[in-house]
Amino acid sequence: MKTLQRFGGLAALYLAVAYLVGLMLFIVVLDYVNIADAAQKVALIVEKQMVFFATNLLLYVFFGIFLVILALALHDRLKPGAPALSQMVWYAGVGIVLLRHSPVAVDAGRKTENVVVTVA
Repeated sequence: MKTLQRFGGLAALYLAVAYLVGLMLFIVVLDYVNIADAAQKVALIVEKQMVFFATNLLLYVFFGIFLVILALALHDRLKPGAPALSQMVWYAGVGIVLLRHSPVAVDAGRKTENVVVTVA
């Protein structure tokens, strides 16, 4: 029980740090917000493809894994005193993971397509 709670605390810290690092990556490093032209956005994505890949890995894949650990730890912690709240936390955690990972599945499917893009 203590080990799961410790992992839950570490997972919560990872989630907070990953969210802040992701914000800084998109705002400062990629400067994605200030690019208005679609061609420039495509050029940025092509130029910084590994940064986008790493960002997706950190903010979606690892984020989801650590979110499940946090939901399990909260479920375990709340179960003795508030079983209904404990179940709600677990179901909400799983639902959020599924919602956060749906763009990852779409992105993975998009990369396997053979699409020819013509830029005029």
